[in-house]
Amino acid sequence: MNKNKDKFGYWGQNEDEKIINKYLNKNPDKVKGIYVDIGACYPRILSNTYYYYVRGWNGLLIDSFPNTAEWFKTVRPRDTFLVVAVTDYDGEATMYERAIEESLVGIRYKKGGKHGHFKVKCMTIDTIIKKYPQFAEPDFLSMDIETGEEKALSKCNFNIFKPRIICIEFPGEGIDHTKIWGHYLAPFYDLKEKYHNNAFYLRKKNK
Repeated sequence: MNKNKDKFGYWGQNEDEKIINKYLNKNPDKVKGIYVDIGACYPRILSNTYYYYVRGWNGLLIDSFPNTAEWFKTVRPRDTFLVVAVTDYDGEATMYERAIEESLVGIRYKKGGKHGHFKVKCMTIDTIIKKYPQFAEPDFLSMDIETGEEKALSKCNFNIFKPRIICIEFPGEGIDHTKIWGHYLAPFYDLKEKYHNNAFYLRKKNK
């Protein structure tokens, strides 16, 4: 991670914006766009979207930690922020840190007994986009939800939700997580590359 950034530098954990920019169909410094960030975590540091925010972009930020809401609203007032866990049903979910209870990381945290848990509202991507249709066709989607991706992507209608680029972070545990959830993306997206622990997908033409 580059620790010497000014506000116009790269903020992603591995300067992931460089890869996103490769596949954008616009110059982010000249043309404003929109993004969706599921598992936003922090408003600036380790964010794949803050680089674009300071260039005048805006988007939908989603994170499951309730105590971050005011922080996001203060640092990024142009963005829409939701305190929600994204999964395969609407209702309430139990979280262990930022991992939903049923995910691989959530199960490990629960068994380890070192991570506190809390309840939070949960929604599917389909429900979220129905409520916020202005974000249905973002320039890119960034997703980092601690191995909850399979459940989240299983309830995502990519005929309606159409990000051009998708960046999904997965843990480096000797498991090819793209094999777990890649089949949900395959009809609509090509896996272009993997960079550190991120997989980058580009929407297929005519999709």
